Amino acid sequence: MKAHPQELLEHLRDGFRRYEEGALDAFQLDAVVHQYTGAARELWKSCGELSGSRTASTARALRAMPADGKEIDWWERGGRRAPG
Repeated sequence: MKAHPQELLEHLRDGFRRYEEGALDAFQLDAVVHQYTGAARELWKSCGELSGSRTASTARALRAMPADGKEIDWWERGGRRAPG
């Protein structure tokens, strides 16, 4: 399994690749960048204040999520807009 930050970066790389190929315009690429930023923010918010053993236990919990059927789609969360 890939690390969650790596998965988010792959979405970002894909956006730049599609922009260079002409499949996205600058505004669409900007939306991809904003979604990446939001997704990364959501991922790290879920980690809270991490230090020492808490870092290891949080990493284990994130790795176990797919096996438990509880995986979070951080990319999707990053695309959500606050109401209002």
